[in-house]
Amino acid sequence: MPPEQDDLNRQLEAPQQQENLNRQLEALERYVSGLQQREHAKAAAAQPPPAPESRRPSRRWLLLTGLLVTVALVGGVLVGAVVWSTDQPAGAKAGVAGVSSATQSPDTSSVAPVAAPACKTAVDRANTMLASAVELRR
Repeated sequence: MPPEQDDLNRQLEAPQQQENLNRQLEALERYVSGLQQREHAKAAAAQPPPAPESRRPSRRWLLLTGLLVTVALVGGVLVGAVVWSTDQPAGAKAGVAGVSSATQSPDTSSVAPVAAPACKTAVDRANTMLASAVELRR
């Protein structure tokens, strides 16, 4: 081909190539803007929702809670009193009513509680095992 024909072909191809490049650039811009929109949507979805305002409980709930605590306390005292009254040693019931054991005279005939022999044996064994464990640790 003659050089003039090549120049003419280049001149005709240049606007087509430019047009092709423009279309590609527009498609790339649309793609990038779509990606940016998706990223913004993901970021907005990933943010935790705002914390709700903390409200004070109503007076009715506070009174109900206080009542339940009071009932539980009174019930515990009653259960403890029943258990304590049946758990008293026989010598404590023989004493004068209204007098505590701390105010009783030391010459009373009540005997101090003594552990059973099986209990003493178990405690001695436990102490022996603890002593050997302490020696092993050193």
